[in-house]
Amino acid sequence: MNPFETLQYMQEQYKTYVYTFQKIKNPHIRRWIFDRIDNGSLLWRAPHVQLNQRFTHGETLQEMVSSELLHPNVLKIFTRRDSAGKLTDKVINPYQHQSQSIESILAKNANTVITTGTSSGKSFCFGIPIVSECLKMKNAGIKGIKAVFVYPMNALANSQYEDFSERLNKSGLKIGLYTGDTPTGREEALKNFTASNRSLPYDSEVISRTDIQENPPDILMTNYVMLDLLLTRFNDRNLFPEEGTSPLKFLVLDEVHTYSGKKGADVAALIRRLKERTQTQGSLRCIATSATIEKTGDEDANQVIASFAQDLFGEPFDPTNVISETYLSIPLPEPDPLPDEIRLTDKHLEGFDNSPNKIRAIVEALTGNTIVPEESTPEKIGSILLKNRTIQFLIQKLSDQSVSITDLINEYQAVIRSNKTLGECRIEIFAALLTGTQGKIILNDEYQPIFVPKLHTFFSQGREISSCLSSPESPHLNDRGDALCDTCAQEQKQRATFPLVFCRSCGQEFYGATIKEDSTVIPRDMDVIDLDGQNLYFYTGLYDEGKIPIPDDWREKKRGSQELGKCKREYEPHVPEHK
Repeated sequence: MNPFETLQYMQEQYKTYVYTFQKIKNPHIRRWIFDRIDNGSLLWRAPHVQLNQRFTHGETLQEMVSSELLHPNVLKIFTRRDSAGKLTDKVINPYQHQSQSIESILAKNANTVITTGTSSGKSFCFGIPIVSECLKMKNAGIKGIKAVFVYPMNALANSQYEDFSERLNKSGLKIGLYTGDTPTGREEALKNFTASNRSLPYDSEVISRTDIQENPPDILMTNYVMLDLLLTRFNDRNLFPEEGTSPLKFLVLDEVHTYSGKKGADVAALIRRLKERTQTQGSLRCIATSATIEKTGDEDANQVIASFAQDLFGEPFDPTNVISETYLSIPLPEPDPLPDEIRLTDKHLEGFDNSPNKIRAIVEALTGNTIVPEESTPEKIGSILLKNRTIQFLIQKLSDQSVSITDLINEYQAVIRSNKTLGECRIEIFAALLTGTQGKIILNDEYQPIFVPKLHTFFSQGREISSCLSSPESPHLNDRGDALCDTCAQEQKQRATFPLVFCRSCGQEFYGATIKEDSTVIPRDMDVIDLDGQNLYFYTGLYDEGKIPIPDDWREKKRGSQELGKCKREYEPHVPEHK
């Protein structure tokens, strides 16, 4: 699939919808709006592109088991999934931030914050060390809830529960999901399984409230609202025994950056109640996951997030135990010269389907190399593309930031292809982004695509259009939200702008306004209804009821006939009048 073709199709469909839905009577306004729709400045912005970075690998699970940091059974639990999503017997190879998190939680016995991006495997950062410790505690005969995972939304909890429950199957550990959706009895819970993708629960699952209350699992997943109820309801009193008998050792808050303001204060109080109930002040190992935190100004990002976590949990957090991702850098060879002439055309990219012949033709045109069909393997394509200046430009430019396609093409022209047109540069950039996903090189000891680009696109419902009243036939339009007309300002005149709305039936433009008691006319946005004065919509010109009559159902019928008479009283305020 060519994502650029897909994006263009979406834009064309959206544009067609707007053209057919919105009527605009004034030709000047219609031309102004449609020109901005066509050039992509009103309904969408130029897409941004970035490269999905690969993470550096860290210490292996086997090495951590050998050093006795982890329980041996984690090697059976934390294995890879195949392309169909099924668990295999191949042990995962942790990323560096995952192995660092394990060391921080277990070797340092430290409260830890994990600030890594989406799809970085944050759940393994805390899941592996916690499961390992639960296995050790289980072997020591310790029963009860040893870890609580708290999620801000049930959807997140449900997703991670599915993964962990499958992994813990036949491990000897139990896991339970306790939210408002958890069935009360086991029979009801089993019926839910019949309606889902699975007919029976794994042996690791504690699936009903009654089962959780009678036989608390080793790991409990919940949300902060339900955790508050678990500490207060009589039926749940056995989950967290009082008087220091609770085996609770870990508390995990996922997406901790969402706990701010009143919600953050409520959760902070809840954590303190949990620690007091379980007598775990100072001993509870607190773990938080968060979105990536960027440094701003002179502030140290790790210090900021550590201070936030310390206030939230009421436990010490050291900035050295804030774990972030480490990215793998791609070593770039000396680049080959680009062909003097750009040989690529839009025809090369049309219907891009990942087929070997299509890829080979594009790579040959992009690099100037001749590739025989027998050598057009992903590995061979990768070795050729890695020496290409366009590919290297994209790696250097997009590895740590997203850039708009427009800016990317402009810079490429300025730096690489100064003697070529922007259109030619666009085709070369698009070709490199598409083929770079197909050529493979060795990264982290295995063949992987040179890069995996992500295309971010931004659509809007359109912005408010406003104008001053100086030129009704050719209004001074703007969509920047200016309170004063910029065109008039250039003539040293100060005029207010009024928001425009359009009749859905005929396309006539109207200005939103309020007439105050002193007859001053001020602009009024469509959604504002509480301004003092008379709120109305007006247009410049004379109203001719003969040409634009009021609707028939606004009129009363004359007594004894079907002939229409005067306007009904309830509609009188809406009949156009001259001001």
